[in-house]
Amino acid sequence: MSFATPKKRKDEWDAVSALESGPLSSNDVEAVVERLRTGIQQQMLRVSNITKAEKNLGTERDSATARELVDGYLQDCERIHRLLMQGESYLRGLIGTTGDGGTGKLNLVTIDRLSEQIQNAQKAYVDVHRSYEAKKMSRSVQEKYELFQRERENLKNLETDKTPLLSGKHNNAIYLDTPHGEGQMQMQVKVQTPEQVRNDEISESTLQLHADLIQQRDNAITSISKGVQDINKMFKDLDAIVNQQGEQIDSIENNMMSIANNNQLATRELVKAEDYQRRKGKCTCILLLVLVVILIIVLLVLS
Repeated sequence: MSFATPKKRKDEWDAVSALESGPLSSNDVEAVVERLRTGIQQQMLRVSNITKAEKNLGTERDSATARELVDGYLQDCERIHRLLMQGESYLRGLIGTTGDGGTGKLNLVTIDRLSEQIQNAQKAYVDVHRSYEAKKMSRSVQEKYELFQRERENLKNLETDKTPLLSGKHNNAIYLDTPHGEGQMQMQVKVQTPEQVRNDEISESTLQLHADLIQQRDNAITSISKGVQDINKMFKDLDAIVNQQGEQIDSIENNMMSIANNNQLATRELVKAEDYQRRKGKCTCILLLVLVVILIIVLLVLS
């Protein structure tokens, strides 16, 4: 995020002040409407800037200056919202007293449209404000913010403590006589001050924080790897179950085919049995008829 320069920030502040000092006169209703539209645009612009600042939280671009700039945007949004609510109330008052504000161009449709835009802008501001504060107060962002702050302080102290090897000052320097009396040779000896010792301690704490972050990341990677292995095992078990079910399905299919074949054979046997019963019935009838005829002949002969 490109941070606003002092001049740009002053222009933004002046823009809000200009909105607050605008006229609320029934003689220039169009100017009031235009002022409200400009206020909505200004609020959405600041909402966009806060959204960009939220993405930079916990990164190298996160600094005290950037957070102060966001605080200014939040204050601007509060001021603009109060202005928008006052302007909307003023316009609705004009509708209630004159019917059209004395211009013939102001109506409830225009006011309702402005009211909806004001509500949307305020909702966007509330959402991004809540999201920004939640992320800023999160533990991970605070740790990274403190880490980058310490690194900036270390760099600043290192730049402050830089001294040339040879200097005209006699502090922390040893002078040695050169042979043949040609003068003195100055040897610079760097002595650590208590402040530099504290900086070394800060560096150690910074390294420890980096080590903790690396350990956390390693633990997270290990956890993810274990989860992947568990998922792989689940898929293998599922594959074995599918294969087992497939074998059972094949067995069921074979049994169904066997049952179908047996049904066909049984149908054939039933047809054969029916034919046999039919033929047997005919033979029985013929045999009875022959016996009856023989019996009649015998009776005739005996009589």
